[in-house]
Amino acid sequence: MTSIATNSPRNTASPIVYRFPLDNTEAVFEFDFQGSTARTLADFPGYAFTADGHVLSFKGKAPAQLKPGSSASGCYCYVNIGRPPFKKSQLLHILVARAFVTNPEGKPQVNHKDGNPGNNAAGNLEWVTPSENVLHANQLRKEQGRSLFKTTAEQRSLAKALHASGLSIAEVGRQLNLPYEIARYAVRYAKPAPVLAI
Repeated sequence: MTSIATNSPRNTASPIVYRFPLDNTEAVFEFDFQGSTARTLADFPGYAFTADGHVLSFKGKAPAQLKPGSSASGCYCYVNIGRPPFKKSQLLHILVARAFVTNPEGKPQVNHKDGNPGNNAAGNLEWVTPSENVLHANQLRKEQGRSLFKTTAEQRSLAKALHASGLSIAEVGRQLNLPYEIARYAVRYAKPAPVLAI
């Protein structure tokens, strides 16, 4: 549920009516833009995120829709809108989820429900734990008749060692022939090698 807050002073010819979203997301304001709901986040002034998964910039004379790039893994969309203390490149699905999807349990990752990382619409996103993310990926692979993602303790240790040696997670995934998410999971959750006493 939302309530009308104020009119935008930027464009008096066609004022944008801002509303406060009252749904426990991180969104500050929302408004309608070309048939879609758009919301702002306090961390990214001058930008808005639409429910259908786009980013709007209000930095120029007229609002502009930004064209996202591809992440290092080649499948996720990102936009260059960050400023310190944030990284310049921001993953689009995380921004849209922060603006539109509640996260009452404080889960750290965003999952694409349909398995398509190019579909960043708010209705396709959900907050998940790392294990829920991998379980969902395996469930989709099983439904599609593809082999499941499994890593051995040795693969996880090797992934962690490769990452510690300076390789990015995308490079670790390529080297071990693992998808980016599974490589990231392997690096993050590898058990440390036992220390042998002499």
